[in-house]
Amino acid sequence: MTSPAETRIEALLPCTAAQVAMAEASQGSGQYLQQSVLRVSGSLKPDRLRRAWEQTQHHHQVTRLTLHRHEDRWIQVLRTEPHAETWAVHDLRGTPPAQRELIAGELVRRAGQTLDMRAGPLLRLDLLIEGDTAALLVLSHHHAVADGTTVELLLRSLADAYAGRLDVPRLDLVSATRRLWADTGDDPLTEFAADIADMPMLLPTWPPPTGPSELITEQRGVKPDITRVRRDAATHGTTPAAVTQAALLAVLAHGRGEPAACLSLAVDLRALVPGALHTGGLFLTTLPITARVGPADTGLTLAAQLARRAGPRRLHPGVSLPQTLMAASEAGRQGVPDTLLTVQRSTALPDPPPGLSWCRAWTTEHTEFALNLDAVWTDEVMLRAQFDLARVPAGHVAGLLDRTVAVLSEPSRPVAELLGEPGWLRAAGIGPEADSSDSADLLARVLAAVRRVTREPVGPDEDLLRAGHSSLTLMSIVVDLAEHGIPCTVGTLLDRPTARGAAAYAERRQPGDTSTTTTFLSPSSFTPLEKSLLARTDRTDWGTQPMHEQSVLTFAEVLTPSVARRAWQKVIERYPALGRDWSQTAAPSAPELTTRSDTDTHQAARDWLTAQLGIPFRPNAPLMRAALFVGARDSSLALAFHNALIDGWSFPTLIRELQRAYAALATGDEPPAPLGDDGRTYRRWLGGRRDGDDAKFWARALDGSAFPPHDGPSPSRERAVARRREVLSHLTAVSTAAGTTPNMVAAALVSTAFTEATARPPHEPLGLRVSARPPELPGAMRMVGQFTAELPMPRFAGPSQRWPEATRRLAASIEAARRHSHLGEAGIRSAAACPPESDLYRDLLVVEEYLPFDEWASQAGPGAWTLRSQWRREVSPSRRTLYVEPTVDGYDLVLSTAVDEDPGDLLAAIAARTRAALDAWARPVSTAFGLVPALTAVP
Repeated sequence: MTSPAETRIEALLPCTAAQVAMAEASQGSGQYLQQSVLRVSGSLKPDRLRRAWEQTQHHHQVTRLTLHRHEDRWIQVLRTEPHAETWAVHDLRGTPPAQRELIAGELVRRAGQTLDMRAGPLLRLDLLIEGDTAALLVLSHHHAVADGTTVELLLRSLADAYAGRLDVPRLDLVSATRRLWADTGDDPLTEFAADIADMPMLLPTWPPPTGPSELITEQRGVKPDITRVRRDAATHGTTPAAVTQAALLAVLAHGRGEPAACLSLAVDLRALVPGALHTGGLFLTTLPITARVGPADTGLTLAAQLARRAGPRRLHPGVSLPQTLMAASEAGRQGVPDTLLTVQRSTALPDPPPGLSWCRAWTTEHTEFALNLDAVWTDEVMLRAQFDLARVPAGHVAGLLDRTVAVLSEPSRPVAELLGEPGWLRAAGIGPEADSSDSADLLARVLAAVRRVTREPVGPDEDLLRAGHSSLTLMSIVVDLAEHGIPCTVGTLLDRPTARGAAAYAERRQPGDTSTTTTFLSPSSFTPLEKSLLARTDRTDWGTQPMHEQSVLTFAEVLTPSVARRAWQKVIERYPALGRDWSQTAAPSAPELTTRSDTDTHQAARDWLTAQLGIPFRPNAPLMRAALFVGARDSSLALAFHNALIDGWSFPTLIRELQRAYAALATGDEPPAPLGDDGRTYRRWLGGRRDGDDAKFWARALDGSAFPPHDGPSPSRERAVARRREVLSHLTAVSTAAGTTPNMVAAALVSTAFTEATARPPHEPLGLRVSARPPELPGAMRMVGQFTAELPMPRFAGPSQRWPEATRRLAASIEAARRHSHLGEAGIRSAAACPPESDLYRDLLVVEEYLPFDEWASQAGPGAWTLRSQWRREVSPSRRTLYVEPTVDGYDLVLSTAVDEDPGDLLAAIAARTRAALDAWARPVSTAFGLVPALTAVP
């Protein structure tokens, strides 16, 4: 075997949308890495097995695949020779038994981590020899290149090759992939959006992730009358598989107390390609499937409803779950189903080679779904649930499986009669029987730790010592439990060496009532964007409190201070990143909400914020401060926070969450499901980026730029405002001609006027604030945190261009820069070799996005308050900051300065030049801002 650099490329194949989604989600996150571990007994010959694996690789092209991203497209690269690291043998026969278990577990874990998307391999086989007649066979693969059918084909081919039989696939991967794309019809997204037009809002069932995953597996079997189920399903025009889908959807809707439910369904695309069942590769896609549950519905009638809503017409290799969710969102149905259902045939292992026997020791798969449910149909339906204990209580999974079995056992009976009282499954993940489920959850967490260490399906009452494990195993279990916050001792396990014994000890050692304190979840580490903003505050020569933002919101309601304080704590618990401090450790206490009475609440709030300017943010203190002033007729909320904590998109979500929490506490209702998360999905997405590409981009983009020396600290000035009304029609005409948006035209006009009015040197970059929220990331608009970047955009003097060409170039330049904005200011400084005593840019242009209304200020929804006024202040280290803020019929130009100059005069000059440029938009323009043309294509 040779390395990929030494092999030739046999074929380049398109990736399906499902492959792209898996590849994107797994970058840096460890998701979609799968392992099948077989325990082999008998006199196994390693050299013979290696030759059998080489023959399998020769026959099955999927073993030679890698995935590459080229110009924003993912492709499958099929090489002529397999990767050198697709096979490894580890002889552990000379290792003491206790250490052998730990070493074997580490080798299995490392085998899964060696899969490299670009360099390969994405599928490998490891043999761990434990004794003369005992071994572990570990098949590791990335789910973006192989599915369950592929694993079965590879194992059967391996067994046949070991026995000396040849296995020639009837249809190769290249032919199957090309025929898959050739046989697909039109894009079904429009049909999908129309098909769910009568459905209610699609809401997640489980809370968003708040920490590292703890994956637990539960199984449940049911023995229905298979013949009767098939006959009854046929009379309703459906299938037994659809009955399984209907059962789970009915249970989810009933548990949430809602008339409908949505989950993700894994569907095999091989149905589109004749003979593809004999082809290894990934031919799965994932689609949302919805059902409305009425009082008289049975499992069969719901299955018939699914048959009308689903069907093979939905199958399309170019359509993925995120795309269908986007279509649903455009139809007014928003949400991300976080339960995945896979209905499959029997997954029994193929016959082992002669003289050997094997059994499945365990399988692992990490996805972003909170709950993965497999339903295997044979003579008995087997339900296997793998769930994230950090998001899904074990008691809820047990109840969900019980109720699903009940529906499958009596599919012709109304589900309302089978399932009892609705509402037992809460969206927040807290069941009605919290006390009884807490013990079950703790036992499940202990079992997870035991299985992580022993690598065996240990039962809750199984004696670990009698099963052959040693005190070293018990010590490893105790260490694992401690790392997951579960107290236990080795002595306890020696006295009662079972998982239930450890759980009972941990339950007794649980801390007492903590209702008066806030439980902090481990905060995520700061991103490069946030670190750069914190580093600015650390520069004492930049004046008092740079990156300090303040806002006052005055509402007509008279709020109750005690309820407001509790609601504020609920918000911080829901978004732990808001409680972070500068030292990147959990804050000793949540940022408190100070409450006070005052006659003029708005002025009192502003006075309080003025005082906050003199109190620097310190490394070991929260980065947010809040105060509520309550009067006889209104209330004013004052917020002071570091800009590294939240951005403009986060602010409305924060206030809306406060309103919703206040309403729930005031009425005694259950708190509603969170609107978003505090950026953990973004941080996982960020982990897959390569900083080297971003640094290369900025080094080239800023080559030749002149960085001005820093002016030193200056007193801040209040902002000046100039209003430009009745201009949207003109901007729309320009944007239509330029093929861009009115905001981009405004950016081009104002940036040029800004530089002319300030007489900037020609090679000095202008700062431009853009959103760093990845548009392809589901839920990105609801993330709470800092997701904006301030980019140095170099000025260039090019040939005469008309405004359409200039704005098109600016739009392309900003979008190219946005794709590389995640490096942060510190990384851009380093890439551009900007001296530490100089400004990366002197002036900042902020082009806001217009929203018809702020949702937290509207009258719609529970707990909404009537907004009377809003005031805000931002202290920036930039010399000048110019905001372009859209309004209903125009734009506000808002200028703040940090130098001794009159902002009103400067703003009048900028406004006059902007007006003149807009009036003469059809004439050529000789200067604009953007990246040099050669750099807009830098990947």
